[in-house]
Amino acid sequence: MKKDIDNCYLDINEYTNALDYLSKTKEFLHKFDDPLRWKWCTIALTNALYGFMICALNPGDYARVIDFSRMPKKDKKEYKQLLSTNGTKDYFKSLKIKDKFLHSKNAILISFKEALHRIILGKHKFYTISRDVNLTDSEKNNVEELRSIFRNTFEHYKPLLWSIEKLYFIPLFNDTINTIEKVINCGNFIQTRVNLEECNSLVNEIKLLIEENAKKLRI
Repeated sequence: MKKDIDNCYLDINEYTNALDYLSKTKEFLHKFDDPLRWKWCTIALTNALYGFMICALNPGDYARVIDFSRMPKKDKKEYKQLLSTNGTKDYFKSLKIKDKFLHSKNAILISFKEALHRIILGKHKFYTISRDVNLTDSEKNNVEELRSIFRNTFEHYKPLLWSIEKLYFIPLFNDTINTIEKVINCGNFIQTRVNLEECNSLVNEIKLLIEENAKKLRI
């Protein structure tokens, strides 16, 4: 019997990964009878933002979103020295050091906090159509709080009894989905690669669901 090739492999990239987290946020927000939806929405929503920031910071070169501070000191010193020269041989030597690091276990993704920092500084602006992602201090603080306090605790849960007022999540969710909207509309997601209509449609649905959840809590 001939196998269906499409069903034999899981195909995923940085965009479909981020989009999946955004879709899952919508699914969890629909589960009004599930008290743990707040946990899953926190994880999915912040991971969606992380994924879309990585996409925005990574146009065609994944090395842009790798944490080079983890490169061994000796290699890092030589790498910087080689980059400071104009010689062709030195340039190719630097590429070898870079490639060696990128294929090592030390080459990991930049942190959520670093990605957000770069986005705010405009380090995603590689194209003439790239736009600033302007966040208020309140938005930045709420996004970081949802990630560092709630998502990270949920992901790495140590034995404790944690009681959280559900309405507390609402402004954090709102500021995070608003930040996602700003990131996906920053001009880096060209139509041939990303269906912006699909992303924005999901964002709008999630905004409505957050408000619907808030209304149910206020009744």
